[in-house]
Amino acid sequence: MSVDREPRHRLYCHCSVCQRVYGQPYADVTILPAAAVSVPENTRITFDRYKSPPAIRRGMCPDCKTPVVGFMTYGPGLRLAYIPATAFKTNPPETKPMVHLFYKTRQADVEDRLPKIAGTIASFIAGTPLVLGALFSRR
Repeated sequence: MSVDREPRHRLYCHCSVCQRVYGQPYADVTILPAAAVSVPENTRITFDRYKSPPAIRRGMCPDCKTPVVGFMTYGPGLRLAYIPATAFKTNPPETKPMVHLFYKTRQADVEDRLPKIAGTIASFIAGTPLVLGALFSRR
């Protein structure tokens, strides 16, 4: 997999799916337009959804069972890639996290100054500017 730009959007997700997939209390993910990410056809990454669509189609490394990339389609031509922050050469990437989403299902409190959004609907609403920003990002 290759990425042609640094991400501009990053968040912490505390949803139960991310906790299970990442094997951690929360996922530290970046968001990019899917067009900025290329996954070779002969890749060994295995893709699956961990809840009913619409949901992120998550790609996992078959060897170490860690998340590599996830894709979500929001409409025709509107597709995003979700990539773990640890996947970037500048680890963590220069982009700072902006928010904690789905904080209601957190496994432990986090002491930082970022907004902590608890409920599902509130998390979707709070995440919308990040999604829109990433969808229409030009750099």
